[in-house]
Amino acid sequence: MPTNLTKMSFHGLLYYGAAGSTASTLLENVTEVTISMESNTEEITPRGDSTGPPVEDAAVTKIVPGLEFTMLLKSDDTSQAAMRTAAAAGTPVALRGLDYAAGKGPDFDYFLTVENGQPENGKQTLKYTAKVTSQGGRALTLANLYT
Repeated sequence: MPTNLTKMSFHGLLYYGAAGSTASTLLENVTEVTISMESNTEEITPRGDSTGPPVEDAAVTKIVPGLEFTMLLKSDDTSQAAMRTAAAAGTPVALRGLDYAAGKGPDFDYFLTVENGQPENGKQTLKYTAKVTSQGGRALTLANLYT
């Protein structure tokens, strides 16, 4: 069997847990996940020796990991209830996203915001936006971006 198979959305995994530790509870009620990583930069172009125009130069000032996910609203989903409570209380939770079972993804503590979608002709959803924090007890390191 080939080892370079294209990964589909259902191969991705998202785990939830208590802040301060690696998340270990698989969230199976997730419909959409977006994992992002942005590099904020600052221009550091010197003027040069005046013999020609300088070439723009930049340096990374910070890395901004992002995580957004959507879940179907289910009254018996205990992880969902715990995350809604954490969002309302402003307490961090642990989340770990993987691109596939043996793959890589971010492993951080996050503060959550949540939106409840109630379309006229559709299902109710909860859209979570996660913001990385060290307030859960874990250090923010580049190693946590793709563990």
